Amino acid sequence: QVLSTQAVNMKVLPLTRIFKDGKNVQQHFFFDDPDGRASYSHFIGTFSNGNWTILDKGTYIIVSSASGKKIEIYANKPSTEYAGQDAIKAIFMETGRWPDIVVHRGHSYFASAAIESLTPNVEVVFLGSCGGYNNIANVLKYSPNAQIISSKQIGTMLVNDRLCLELNEVIRRGDDVAWDTLWTKLDNIFPNGSTADSRFKDYIPPHKNLGALLIKTYRGIL
Repeated sequence: QVLSTQAVNMKVLPLTRIFKDGKNVQQHFFFDDPDGRASYSHFIGTFSNGNWTILDKGTYIIVSSASGKKIEIYANKPSTEYAGQDAIKAIFMETGRWPDIVVHRGHSYFASAAIESLTPNVEVVFLGSCGGYNNIANVLKYSPNAQIISSKQIGTMLVNDRLCLELNEVIRRGDDVAWDTLWTKLDNIFPNGSTADSRFKDYIPPHKNLGALLIKTYRGIL
């Protein structure tokens, strides 16, 4: 009963949780290997439309909403993996404004870099790597209130980028994030039988993430 109540409470993420100081701040981690470079290129292409602007800062970029609610996405370039991530961290430290959403892009063996950057400020963690489900306990150690998106099997940029774009469009429009609604929309976007469609079936929204729900419930009882 406690577990089901926890799940119901996480079905909708109120916009107020991910908007602080009038804006939503995100950090996306990319890594310097062939997959990371391909993911980064695909990510740039996904956000290259009239709703978004992309500002090149040398070792990293800032993707900002051009209209609607204010969103700032900080993403390091794979070619300047360490310098970019360090530069972004320096900005957060200087301003004291840490990300509301953190997205890990890349192989699971890179996940520790994103996870160890987490703060209690983070409300959503998206583990876009293969088997991201296995990192749930570590995420909740750093960000105990975070809602977690992860894949049980193979993560793919085909799903990751579309999921990120659609999630950000919900936020940009100023709507609360209803995970069931978002998942239904994505399910209808990916063509039946496609690679993206079969991979998406392994992606778990926060309110159905049993590992996270169990840990949160257990900690709540203690």
